[in-house]
Amino acid sequence: MTIGQDLLLYRLSKKKKLMFKYLFFIFIMFSFSLSAEVVQRIEVKGNDRFSKETIVVYGEITLEKNYSALDLNKVLKNLYETNFFEDIKISLNNGTLNITVKEYKIINAIIIEGEKSTQVKELVLSKLELKPKKSFIESQLSQDIDSIKKMYASMGFNFTDIDAKIKNFSNNRVNLVYFLKKGKKTNIAKINFLGDKKVKDKRLRDVIVSEESKFWKFLSKNIHLNSSNVELDTRLLTNYYKTLGYYDVQ
Repeated sequence: MTIGQDLLLYRLSKKKKLMFKYLFFIFIMFSFSLSAEVVQRIEVKGNDRFSKETIVVYGEITLEKNYSALDLNKVLKNLYETNFFEDIKISLNNGTLNITVKEYKIINAIIIEGEKSTQVKELVLSKLELKPKKSFIESQLSQDIDSIKKMYASMGFNFTDIDAKIKNFSNNRVNLVYFLKKGKKTNIAKINFLGDKKVKDKRLRDVIVSEESKFWKFLSKNIHLNSSNVELDTRLLTNYYKTLGYYDVQ
């Protein structure tokens, strides 16, 4: 068999595969269309705070419209994206679209214990994904704890311990309480520059903002180790070396 014949067979084989995929796609779409059903009624169960009308609007549900399995999945996706519901079940039988929901608990209040400063408390609350009057989504709790720790680390409290407690109330509401133990700020005892520096340590200390902790620097905030200053120091050192012609500095 010649190379030309091999190439022809390869092309024919490739066309057959593409044709098979196309026919399979048509079959799937045809199957969905056969299973489509007209929504004549909508029944909603489990809802308390959110009315049936609200669920219909957010689900983008239309009466007297054909709904396939793909359409029902779209309704399900729309409702989950509201962050109103912890669990949703949907079924379409004999023209009736049945929707059963389990609503998230609502956060009544968020309380910060262990922080005296009102200004810092407000800053903490601004960093949180979970907010008063919003849904309590437990998976977001660990993210918020990490955000609080990062915020305190930026102020020099690198070993902040945080414990979150959930207090349940009637009407599916909760209070969220954060207990903070900041500890002491982390002072910088020594700053070392390692590697092929090309520049004296004294000059490099003048470039960065971080400072070694000395008794006469008690008013300086830069003697405390914090992530923001470390990132800034890295940029300052990088830019400084580039001005000296060391463009590959790390």
